[in-house]
Amino acid sequence: MEIKLFDKRNIEELAWESFSNGQEAKAYLLPLIQEGTQAFIDNLIAEVSVLAAGKTLLPIVKPQRKTKIPNSYIASNITQYFHYSQEEILNNAKYSPFLKRLSKLAFPPVISLAKAMGFEDVVFINNWLLSSNLAPQLDLQLLPDIKACLTKHFPNSALVFKGVTEATDQQLKVSLESIGFASVVSRQVYVMKPETKKYKKKRPWVTDKKLWEKAKEEGMEWSQIQLLCNGDAALTNQYYTELYLEKYSYFNPQYTTGYIELAQKAGILTFHQLKEKGKILAVQAFSEVNGVLTTPFIGYKQDEPLEKGLYRIMNMRLMDEAIQKGLVLNMSSGASKFKKARAGEASFEYNMTYSCHLPFYTRFIWQIMLFFSEKYIKPSMIKYEV
Repeated sequence: MEIKLFDKRNIEELAWESFSNGQEAKAYLLPLIQEGTQAFIDNLIAEVSVLAAGKTLLPIVKPQRKTKIPNSYIASNITQYFHYSQEEILNNAKYSPFLKRLSKLAFPPVISLAKAMGFEDVVFINNWLLSSNLAPQLDLQLLPDIKACLTKHFPNSALVFKGVTEATDQQLKVSLESIGFASVVSRQVYVMKPETKKYKKKRPWVTDKKLWEKAKEEGMEWSQIQLLCNGDAALTNQYYTELYLEKYSYFNPQYTTGYIELAQKAGILTFHQLKEKGKILAVQAFSEVNGVLTTPFIGYKQDEPLEKGLYRIMNMRLMDEAIQKGLVLNMSSGASKFKKARAGEASFEYNMTYSCHLPFYTRFIWQIMLFFSEKYIKPSMIKYEV
């Protein structure tokens, strides 16, 4: 079966309708290819192309190496492993003063060295430009041909297959490892499997449901947003910005209102809202792929009283969606105690990386990352629950 790459030069030749996810992929990826990523994500400059593999279309993202500001971590190894990590260490009280001082001294020269050795010269496979990229239904026998096609088109770049999670994608992980891909840890995520029914034994699940029942009695409403009008899209983006960027990190993707409208119209994300007396208090997006559900986008009114429990209610609605549909729930990373108390079980997510076709010094930096991944990054993620 032919594996073919389509980019700006030949995208008109792609018969989108021939693929299982063709309609959604066309509506979402074509604007990114034609208008550029920065029209939709302020802190991301990258070239997007499409790989036709069997009955599935996969987004291929090649970030620009030299930018005025760092690219978002969703498409930058330097940002994910160095900028973001340093920021986490410096801003979090659970890290020791010694580690904070060490990070200030060590990170700048390490970043410069990593850039010089080609660590940022990568091509991301299955990167939908979301914080959680769920693995698609893919014929695993095609993986060697996918590797051959991409190393031919990008002979100077490492290949990174995004979002491979042990708990849900073990077969994909093993298949990639069998053809030379290395498992470099990306994040520690939390996964809830409804069939185990462990959530029923968790008291927070019961109390969250009671909170929601009380909120409904007081007039709160939950619904899917069929079509975001301009004002609602702007408010959705405002809530996201206040939470993900202002509260956490500007290395997170800085989505525009245009991106939110694009993702909804394409069906990549379905948006839901909590309303009270006609006012939107919270918004979250669901992404469902190949039997797995996640929410890569969430935001809520920051000045609402904590006892209102907006985040708890949204998480309960997300869990309920997974339970009702029989879907595995990828709860993403962070808030470990909260998620474990609601039946989330820790699982490592990997950037599956192939660099065997590259010069020695680039292969070497990836070997170092693989070593640190197993020796230090994974143990530290377990220890600090990040």
